[in-house]
Amino acid sequence: MEDPKPAQILYSPSAGELKYLFIKKGSKNECRQGLILSTSASNSPFKLQVHGWLDVAEGMGIDCIVEIDCWSVYLAEGGEEGNLSLLIEKVKLQAEDGGDEANGGSS
Repeated sequence: MEDPKPAQILYSPSAGELKYLFIKKGSKNECRQGLILSTSASNSPFKLQVHGWLDVAEGMGIDCIVEIDCWSVYLAEGGEEGNLSLLIEKVKLQAEDGGDEANGGSS
């Protein structure tokens, strides 16, 4: 199955290396403590801090307890180390897309 591509992000980067990371449903705990993106081998979380995650959710007009897709974008511009960005998009349900769920069906 092919990884999803960002479809709802206005002005998403057209240059750079786009890599799909994961799909995730946020939790009430993450609304209070920040969005956990991954955990390392030492079990310490890599996360988007509370204020950052709440700013993202508010800017997107979503509740922080929604299902999201995440991508990384690496741009080699800007020097030797380049720039790494995180793209976050609310998962679009079939019902929102006019799919079977909108007509009472299921997937």
